[in-house]
Amino acid sequence: MRNKKAQGWGFDLIIGLTIFLFGILFFYLYVINIPLSEKDDYDALRDEAAVIANSLVSEGSPTDWDETNVVRIGLLTGKRVDEDKWHAFDLIDYDRARVLLRATDNFYVYFNNDTSDFRGKYLDGSNESVIRVTRVVVRNNESATLNVVSWK
Repeated sequence: MRNKKAQGWGFDLIIGLTIFLFGILFFYLYVINIPLSEKDDYDALRDEAAVIANSLVSEGSPTDWDETNVVRIGLLTGKRVDEDKWHAFDLIDYDRARVLLRATDNFYVYFNNDTSDFRGKYLDGSNESVIRVTRVVVRNNESATLNVVSWK
């Protein structure tokens, strides 16, 4: 009679390979379905703040808009900040402004370092993902910075 001790290795190889392939499949499915990482959150916030800032440094639509007929908010008239548009921006409801600026996250807008003259929602300090985008504009015949702060 023959010795059959070495004939079980083929079955062991198939079981081991199956377990290994399921492990690789599980790993790739897990990696693909990971929620957004912090870098992705940062990139999304930066992109949204940039969209808001770019919209604000345009003339808006219509070019002579006010709080009743605005389609797209823009603060410039002839490459300078129009104070009437800035004040009209203040009169627009925050939720409506978010829609007009195509914003999904919270934001506020201010000039230079004067946060007392802002438009938007106050940052409450409990947020971890915050970004500021700055654009240089002409306001009152002087160079000024338009700051857009966005957070989740």
